Amino acid sequence: ALQQQERDIRLIKFNVDTGSADIVVTEQDVENYYKSNADKYMTPESVSVEYIELTSDELASSIDVDESRLAEMYDDYKRSALEKEERKARHILMQTGTSAENNKEALMPRIEELQQKLNDGESFEDLAAEYSDDPGSAKQGGDLGWVSMGEMVKPFEEALFSMNKGEVSGVVETQFGLHLIKLEDIRTPELQTLAEKRSEFEQELKQDAISSMFYDITENMAVTAYENPESLDAVVDAVNKQPEKTELFTRDSGTGVAGNQKFRTAAFSSSVIEQGLNSDIIEITPDHVAVLRLLEHQAASKKPLQEVRSDIENILRLKAAHEVTMAAAEEAKNQILSGAAVETVLADNQVVEGPDTVKRTAPGNVDPVVVGAAFQMPYPENEKPSIQVVNLISGDIALVLLDKVATPVEIANDQIKAVRQQLENDVANSDFEFALATLKDAAEIQRNTSLLQ
Repeated sequence: ALQQQERDIRLIKFNVDTGSADIVVTEQDVENYYKSNADKYMTPESVSVEYIELTSDELASSIDVDESRLAEMYDDYKRSALEKEERKARHILMQTGTSAENNKEALMPRIEELQQKLNDGESFEDLAAEYSDDPGSAKQGGDLGWVSMGEMVKPFEEALFSMNKGEVSGVVETQFGLHLIKLEDIRTPELQTLAEKRSEFEQELKQDAISSMFYDITENMAVTAYENPESLDAVVDAVNKQPEKTELFTRDSGTGVAGNQKFRTAAFSSSVIEQGLNSDIIEITPDHVAVLRLLEHQAASKKPLQEVRSDIENILRLKAAHEVTMAAAEEAKNQILSGAAVETVLADNQVVEGPDTVKRTAPGNVDPVVVGAAFQMPYPENEKPSIQVVNLISGDIALVLLDKVATPVEIANDQIKAVRQQLENDVANSDFEFALATLKDAAEIQRNTSLLQ
């Protein structure tokens, strides 16, 4: 019932006017605020560094492609494409068994008789439909559809892929029995020429070479920077790249490569700032690394008053205007509580907004702060509104007048069931957490520390 309660409210808004001539901010006010809030007006610590970076893309131009490897890759491609060749086949199966009627010797004359009928021009499809023991294909005239390498048992596959289009095989024996196979069609993937595949193969070869080369150079950078910590000169010689320099950047932000968090973390490490050493290798991405050293370090410092004066004045004016406006709202509230009519406390250009009926969980177009306050206010008594002053999200102030509270008399059964289910879930979860905590407290746990060695 409380959740579905509705409340009727009215509002009187008081605008906070920072431009009012009544608000005066003195030089002393500004200086006092500046001194008492010095930590808010600090220039953050910053550094600039020199660095050497390497990306895998830079190595591509230095790699020559081996023509013999290109030829090998093209041969592999052709073999792979041919393995994807498909053959459309039909078959007639004489299923063999262990009895005298269906062993190989008994069935061989029968399948040879079918073979002779085919030689005499009879339809393969008709004979398969009549005589084949394969329940899956007999009704379709022995049709097996398109077959790829690896889909059939070995003897069947070897026979099928050694035949010419339109040919009928001799008797083929498999674990299933005796077969006659007809090859109806061949479907081969279209082969691209070496010229067409060249770019793809070159990219693959270069990528393999780049990965290996990039790893080796990265390792060399790391070792060289560590063994020669006082300068990047040895790293320059090792990778044949000149260092670059950054502008000043902070722990939280930078531009270019300093926009990367890993780079900034390395730049502000104690070994770089305090000891003046080269950084460790920085993996900006798996294909982008860098090493850096300090050029300039600027400690955090207080901003000059002149630089922040305007901001402070605005803050103080807003604070003073808010205090003046709050006092006006409180005065209006006290007058209404003393018995004055609401309309009599309105200043120029002020109006009473509402009434609006609001719900606890559906504020509609009403400021959520107002709705929250309305449902914390005491019920109105003696036909007089309950009143509260609130700060609005906009920064202005409002006088909230609560005129009526309506609580539903009856609640639908499905809503009651939903609340009951939620409460049961809450209790069950609480019981479960308690039981789990109790088990943990009572358990004797043995740790096999040797596994952590």
